[in-house]
Amino acid sequence: MLRSTTRRRIVQAGLPVVALGLALSFTAAPASAAPTSAPSAGQAMTMNYTVNSDTGSKAMDAVKDAVKKAGGKVLSQYAEIGVTVAQSNSGSFAKDLRKAKGIDSVGATRTSEVGAPIAKPNGLEDDVTAYDASQKKVDPEPLEGSQWGNEVLQVLKAHAIEDGKPSVLVGDLDSGIEDRHEDLKANFNKDASVDCTQSGVPNTDEGAWRPTSSTHGTHTAGTIAAARNGKGIAGIAPGVEIASIKVVDDGGFIFPEYAICGFMWALDHDVDVTNNSYYVDPWWFWCKNDPDQGAVLESMTRAITYTQTKGMVNVAAAGNQGYDLAHKTTDSSSPDDSDPVTRDVNKNCLSVPAEIKGVITVSAIQQDLHKVNFSNYGKGKIDVAAPGVSVLSTIWNGSSYDQYGYLSGTSMASPHVTGIVALIESVKPGMSLKKITKKVYKTAVDTGCGGASGCEGDASYNGFFGHGIVNALNVVK
Repeated sequence: MLRSTTRRRIVQAGLPVVALGLALSFTAAPASAAPTSAPSAGQAMTMNYTVNSDTGSKAMDAVKDAVKKAGGKVLSQYAEIGVTVAQSNSGSFAKDLRKAKGIDSVGATRTSEVGAPIAKPNGLEDDVTAYDASQKKVDPEPLEGSQWGNEVLQVLKAHAIEDGKPSVLVGDLDSGIEDRHEDLKANFNKDASVDCTQSGVPNTDEGAWRPTSSTHGTHTAGTIAAARNGKGIAGIAPGVEIASIKVVDDGGFIFPEYAICGFMWALDHDVDVTNNSYYVDPWWFWCKNDPDQGAVLESMTRAITYTQTKGMVNVAAAGNQGYDLAHKTTDSSSPDDSDPVTRDVNKNCLSVPAEIKGVITVSAIQQDLHKVNFSNYGKGKIDVAAPGVSVLSTIWNGSSYDQYGYLSGTSMASPHVTGIVALIESVKPGMSLKKITKKVYKTAVDTGCGGASGCEGDASYNGFFGHGIVNALNVVK
């Protein structure tokens, strides 16, 4: 992939699940009266904000001065995209900063106070079904016979041609990877791994990238890159390297500053493709017309788009609400870090990262190759489909590394496609993002609606399967 000739510098100051493409279908929390932005004027809460401005070092210096004058401090800055993450306990911080010269927009990244002991109402739904050790083992990997997705995507046949080059690096933005697992340690890249959950300030302490509350990231990592080593399972691209970019905190949240840190870290550490099995909290849909949500949406769009201009491919789960993303109506689940409120949403309200232009968005299919009921859909929103029900992969349970289990969700579909992209980059190193994306689409197996209600389009492209079900053999032969 293409790379910048100059490396980015993060400017940072000292600091004291988005619903993941989850294992279970989504249940909306009850609606109640709640503000749509936070904090209200005069309310003293320690909050994080994204600040948008011009790019470059001079603009960053000006923002830093303005943040200080408004009663805040800078946590991190990304000069290439003109985004600053700041923190303040002043209730008028955003209002005051919006008046400063050179500031495009300012938005609170959450509605709860930083450090508040909160947990997502729908949690990290890691409802793992353990692998039954009595099941018949197969060759070449003992448990590969239970990976129905590998069979559907013709993975074993693909691996006879190409199983991934170690020069290809995948970044898994998730809840952390247990890199000591027998099926992951051979392919794990420690130097490119990080924890971004401390207000978006990178933490590279030994093991900071490991899971502390969820097996979700370890599971998605196995689907992408579990080694072909005669143990357990095989990933879609078992020869590539994988890095853990931890963006899920112990409450199960992925706040915007975590995700921005994750994308920019991945680019700065030469990641070729990222997997994103989540949506960014606390808003399921970030609406452009809200001063806070609109500003944060701009910051996240800048970060994701910038990585793509540099050649990094981003793959994302469509989500598990069984919702038509092409025809939005209401949202009763946001904000999920405080009391949610029922609100109208429309095409100007986006789920991130799935609805950011250029991201490959993935719906989930079940064993009969139909779209699973919980998978989001929508013509113009879904790019491709992949297995997302009863997916067997590596898991972590806090005590034993070398375990395997089943999860379901669009979270499990997305890493199949991430592995497909990694195979393409292994076969054709240096291929542009545009050509990679086109190859993913062209090699997918056309899958029609079959008369299913709500499915718009024909077999070549529709709202359930996008361009079709991805296929590993087609991308390598």
